[in-house]
Amino acid sequence: MRAIPSRRPLCAFVMLLAFTTALAETAAAPAGQEPMFSRPAGPVLELVRDDDAFLSFARRLSVEADRMLLAETAGMAETITPEQRKRLLGLRVHLALCLGQDEIASDAADRLREFQTDPGERAHSGLLTRALIESRRDPVALERTLRALLDALPRDPSVRAAVARSATRIAAMSETALIAEIRDGVAPKLARGEPCTLEIADGIVRAGHRLRNILPLRAALLRAYEAALANWR
Repeated sequence: MRAIPSRRPLCAFVMLLAFTTALAETAAAPAGQEPMFSRPAGPVLELVRDDDAFLSFARRLSVEADRMLLAETAGMAETITPEQRKRLLGLRVHLALCLGQDEIASDAADRLREFQTDPGERAHSGLLTRALIESRRDPVALERTLRALLDALPRDPSVRAAVARSATRIAAMSETALIAEIRDGVAPKLARGEPCTLEIADGIVRAGHRLRNILPLRAALLRAYEAALANWR
């Protein structure tokens, strides 16, 4: 699987036109209903593994996610819960990183930070996204950039705990584990004909993002985290 190159987003006028059109088509979901997305066109395991199929799916979901976020901003989606809004923003960050939409990823990560209630998680939130963008996914630059961002964090126990949790998650990450998440958790639901809920869409995109943007850089990320934690004062 190839890593997704960084690209500048569409011009502001085209994005505004697309968002305006999407907003006009949006209606608030009934109370208590989880946001729904388009179902994958084929077997989800093949979609996650295949670059072209995954990117096609990601482009379609990005339009639908933007529609939901724009409706929420315009006050048309009051039925979306704070937890759903948080997950939707996380999904948009991952979609943007996969599609090379760095400015959108950065903006969504900033909004996502507002939903972090733990002080340590709030301080750490968005650093990996920022490091991926600033380094343009170059391993050497990524390690240096992430290490600098981690070293600049407040020297608070809650922040160190959040950094350690992130390092643990990355250390445990593997292609086998990510594929198993889709095979055992997502594929059976879709095979039963269940709709592609926000939870399912998030799981698919998160796995695809990690396979393409995190695993190839895992060693550099771990070196940055381990060095920052070892020198924590």
